[in-house]
Amino acid sequence: MIRHPEQFAAQLAEVRAFVQTECRPLEQEIDRTDEIPEPLVERMRTIGLFGHSIPEAYGGAGLTSEELSLVNIEVSQVATTIRARFGGNTGIASESLVVDGTEAQKRRYLPQLASGAVTGCFALTEPEAGSDATAQKTVAVRDGDDYVITGTKCYITNAPLANLFTVFARTDPAAKGAAGISAFTIMFAFGQIVGPMAIGFVSDGAGLARGLVYSAILLAAGSVLAVLQKPLRG
Repeated sequence: MIRHPEQFAAQLAEVRAFVQTECRPLEQEIDRTDEIPEPLVERMRTIGLFGHSIPEAYGGAGLTSEELSLVNIEVSQVATTIRARFGGNTGIASESLVVDGTEAQKRRYLPQLASGAVTGCFALTEPEAGSDATAQKTVAVRDGDDYVITGTKCYITNAPLANLFTVFARTDPAAKGAAGISAFTIMFAFGQIVGPMAIGFVSDGAGLARGLVYSAILLAAGSVLAVLQKPLRG
């Protein structure tokens, strides 16, 4: 559903012009330097690309599925690297908060994701947990009112740039499948980024995918985003 056709048409035209006149000419440079120029990222913030799917109550545009699909058609006309730079904020980096976050977490993080002040990422994949995401080896152990997380993640889009990580860890080792896996919100200072991508891994480019190591990270219980009780779905 398109809620306000004239307003949305103008918004879509702005996105189209940005993609074709500002992004496309930089594709080769981005591919060569493995970096998206900060002025281009700032333009993404200015026209609201980081917050398209985030509800208006939290600073986003609250686009409908149809509106978001039309925007994605436009941004998909150039290298996927460009869309990946803001796509996490409008996708899995924010949707987990929208669906499962507490009101306090939503008010703390969603406006920052919507404005692009914070870049989010979704740390699910592990060396031994790819297509079977429930085979998590990362663990979160309760320590009084806190949790201690230990584990390794890999191929996490935007990890080198992210401030806010949604990290999945097993909180109940005895549980099978998704049961006993919890999601945590972790700010950048707690994560350690290590090493380049594995040779042969096809990335989005611009250095946006890396491995992460979490070792004895202490988190407050309020960092828990959700406890999964049903199968993870892609």
